[in-house]
Amino acid sequence: MSTATRLLHNLWRALGSTRLAAILLAALLLASLLASSFPQMPANPAVHERWLAAVALRYGHATRLLRALGLFDAYRAPWFLALLATLLLNTLACTLQRWPRLWRALSRRPIAVRPDAFYLRFAHRAEWPVPSLADGLRAVQNRLAGRRYRIQAEQRQGIAYLYAERGRWGRAGTLVSHVAALLLALLLVARPALSWQESEVILLPGQARTVGHGRDSAVRAGPLTIDRYPGGEPRDYRVPLVVLVGASPTMTRTVRINHPLTFRGVAFHLQAYGPAARVTTPERTFDLAFVAGQAQEVALADPGLTLRVAVQPEGTAFFVEAIDANGSLLGSGAVADGQQVEVQGTPITFTLSRYTVWQVSHDPTFGPAVGAAALLLAGALISLWVPYRRLWLRVDAQGVHMVGTGDLDDAFDALAGELAHIRDSEEEEGETDG
Repeated sequence: MSTATRLLHNLWRALGSTRLAAILLAALLLASLLASSFPQMPANPAVHERWLAAVALRYGHATRLLRALGLFDAYRAPWFLALLATLLLNTLACTLQRWPRLWRALSRRPIAVRPDAFYLRFAHRAEWPVPSLADGLRAVQNRLAGRRYRIQAEQRQGIAYLYAERGRWGRAGTLVSHVAALLLALLLVARPALSWQESEVILLPGQARTVGHGRDSAVRAGPLTIDRYPGGEPRDYRVPLVVLVGASPTMTRTVRINHPLTFRGVAFHLQAYGPAARVTTPERTFDLAFVAGQAQEVALADPGLTLRVAVQPEGTAFFVEAIDANGSLLGSGAVADGQQVEVQGTPITFTLSRYTVWQVSHDPTFGPAVGAAALLLAGALISLWVPYRRLWLRVDAQGVHMVGTGDLDDAFDALAGELAHIRDSEEEEGETDG
């Protein structure tokens, strides 16, 4: 083997080592703990600058450095993705290295006949005398079958050789765990590229908004309904949401907090609400959303007016200013919900309503990731609950020699103790028959 080949072989073995897997898992755990120590940037790029400005009030001059290190977007940072990719390669290498050996162990026929020197290599060894070959073989088979061992026996030249195993397919749990871990790592690496999320999506009552991201669907929200307890505290929030494909309604469902609507893999989560207004004029109807308490303006071209509308702090009325085309204030005052006022001969009606705030997300990796995690857990449980035990026995007219591997310990000693009583049991049966 050349030096280059040996180097590649050693690198391949190191890449699939369990020690490297433990180091990578510990590094990912520390990275996740580090990420949880810092606020994470929202997915919507439109709010990044405003979000960073708010974060800068806390971290000051360190904000730029922390952002450069990716700590505000840790799960999409190159160093975090590199850790995930390395774990993926480690899992793949580990699976490929162990697959042939596990498959051979599961599929090939075991060998029962072993040379005498074979029985000297095991830490778990036991031997005891038997009355005869037939009695010893019968008793050994009965005891092993009673402990749910699968037995393969051969006789050669007055010697019986037995191979017994239990929990053979439990070894498949290791293989299942490796495949599930590989699939889970693949999904984690692919998630940033396949999924998307938009937060703080504001919908006014009756307003339709395109979903986007290459989809031809849109959603239209209805009015928010708040159910209250007798004392006045909110009990539930409900919003009818219509999904439109093209211009045709396809699905209508009432969405509640923590009960999203999902359509073609896109989930619509109701997050919050805020004050809104409908301003009705002869020219047209304006729907306004008062985000963060900011006043909104309505421009009326026909009379050449601009209305500046704000919601009063108690949220039950409006404060309205009327400004002419020259920027001069014509008048101002409070307007009640549903009240109609006349400005320079133009009737205007103000109606209070609410806008709703949504999170729209699409994550095709979520379902497969949950399935892979369940498969990983199932494989681990199979490996833990179905221990693999193997025994080789040599029975002749003088006695029984037994060796074993696997998760034996107390089980081996207990079985050896049971089999050691074969001679006593046979002698007692002989005395009884006599």
